[in-house]
Amino acid sequence: MKTAIQNKNELRRYFRGLLAGIAPAERKVADELICSSLLSLEEFKNAQSIMTYLSFADEVDTLNFARRVLECGKRLIVPKVQTQRKNLLPCEVKNLEEGLLPGLYGILEPDENHTHPVEAGVIDFHVVPALALDRSGFRLGRGGGYYDRFLSGIEGRFFTVGICYNCQLVDELPREQWDIPVKRVVTDKGIIHLNVTNSERATNKRGGA
Repeated sequence: MKTAIQNKNELRRYFRGLLAGIAPAERKVADELICSSLLSLEEFKNAQSIMTYLSFADEVDTLNFARRVLECGKRLIVPKVQTQRKNLLPCEVKNLEEGLLPGLYGILEPDENHTHPVEAGVIDFHVVPALALDRSGFRLGRGGGYYDRFLSGIEGRFFTVGICYNCQLVDELPREQWDIPVKRVVTDKGIIHLNVTNSERATNKRGGA
C-alpha cells in the first residue's frame, strides 16, 4: 500500500503503534525468519566484514544475527553513536558477551574500553534499522538522522539491507532529496525485490552531496 500519511512524525507514531501490537510469540518467529533470510543472501555469504545495528525495544532482533556472523568467522562491526557529531562510528566487536553497554537511547554499543573503530571502507554488508521501509528501499528512521548522515557519507561503498516486519513495509514513503535507499529489503515474508531505478539512485546521490 501507499501510506496516506505524509508527515514523518505522524508516520512514526503510526508504525510504533503497529509494532506495539505484535505478540511476543509472533515477533520471535518473525525475527528468526528475517535472520534466516539475511544469512541466505549471496551478498552476505561473499562478505567478510558485516555491520549491523544491535536491536533494542521494538526493533527486529539482530543479536542472534550478530552471533551467527561471529560463528561464520566473519568480522562483526557495530555502530557507536557520536552525539556531538550526530553520526555513527563503526567499531569491531569480537565478543557479544562483554564490552557492550547501553548507550544513547539504551542501545547496546561498545564501551570506552572496548571501542575499536574501523574505516567504513572495510564494510562489505550493512544491516540498517528502520521504523518503516518502502518497495524502492527508502526508509523511515526514528528521527535522529544518524543513519542518514552515515549512509550519505559512504553511499555505494557496500551492500545495504533494510530489515523490518511485514507490517512496516509499504509501497511508498515520503522521501527527501538527500535520502539514500538501501539495496535490499528483508521482512518476515522474505526478500523483497525493489522498485529502484538508476535515475532514482543518481538523483538521491546528488541530493546528498
